Amino acid sequence: MPSTGRYVSRKIAEVLLSETADDSLPPPARLNRFSECILFSDFLEPIEDTVARFHEIASQGVRGHLVQILDPAEETLPYSGRTEFEASEGGDTMIAGRAEDLRDKYRKRIERHRLDLQEVARQLGWSFVLHHTDRPAEEVLLAVHGQLAGQERDYRYRPGRAATAPAAETGARS
Repeated sequence: MPSTGRYVSRKIAEVLLSETADDSLPPPARLNRFSECILFSDFLEPIEDTVARFHEIASQGVRGHLVQILDPAEETLPYSGRTEFEASEGGDTMIAGRAEDLRDKYRKRIERHRLDLQEVARQLGWSFVLHHTDRPAEEVLLAVHGQLAGQERDYRYRPGRAATAPAAETGARS
C-alpha cells in the first residue's frame, strides 16, 4: 500500500534494513512486470547465489540495473605483511601471513567475478556499472539515470578533444 507523509523515507529504510540484515542479496519480492529494479551492492556473494536471485527477478518481467560498489582496496588488495581480514557481514576472520602473496590470485578472482556479473547482466538484457567509493556518488547516479533514460554511455567525465582547425585555416584550397 503506497504511503505518504513526513516519515515515509524512514519507514522504507527500516523495512529495508530489517529484511536484508542477514543477507546481502536482495530479498525475494514480487515486482510488477515491466518495472525497473536497481540493485546496489558489492555483489561479492557466491556467483551462483547471486545469479539465481537475478533470474528470480528477471523471470517476473523486470529489467535490472546492477551497480557494483567497491572500495579500491577490495580490488587491488594493497596490503603487505601479516594482515587480518574481517568480513563485514558475519564477522568471519582470516589471517594472511603475507598478504602480498595473495594479491595476484585475488585480483584475478575478483576480475573473473566481475566478468561473470557483467555476462549475466548482458544475458538478461540488464545494465552493469562499476562504482568505486573513492569517486563521487553523483557519477554513478548519473550513469543509472542514463540507463533508465536509455542513454547507455560511460558516465565518467572525459575532457573534450582539441578542436580541429577549419580547412581555410590549415591552408587547404578549394
